[in-house]
Amino acid sequence: MKWWELDGWNKPSRKTLEAAFPGKGKELRNLIDGTVNPAKYDSVIELCMRAYHSPSYSHMLLTAINEIIEGHGIEQIIPKDEGRHPSYDYINMGDCYNETILLRSDGRLIVSSVGAIAEAHMDWYD
Repeated sequence: MKWWELDGWNKPSRKTLEAAFPGKGKELRNLIDGTVNPAKYDSVIELCMRAYHSPSYSHMLLTAINEIIEGHGIEQIIPKDEGRHPSYDYINMGDCYNETILLRSDGRLIVSSVGAIAEAHMDWYD
């Protein structure tokens, strides 16, 4: 996903981000709405230096978000039937029921927990 496609994304509000990640809502919202470039974060700089090919904007964005919310890396959940249901890239927060930020394959950013997604759609995932 390219940076200019960010405007088409559904984004969580600053209030939602602040409720899930106290003291970090403004910084997260500025990063998500494109006011702040993810390339200014140390984790993204390191990612770009280590990568042979330039990472996608969505990968850089999630890497910067991971740094802000002090997550444990980016992971993915993929449904059994990828053609019918969305996959999610998300920040691992250590417990599947802790609030995190998920990026759906259709470009929608969601504040939820991986456990809540998996329980709501138990027939989609193994």
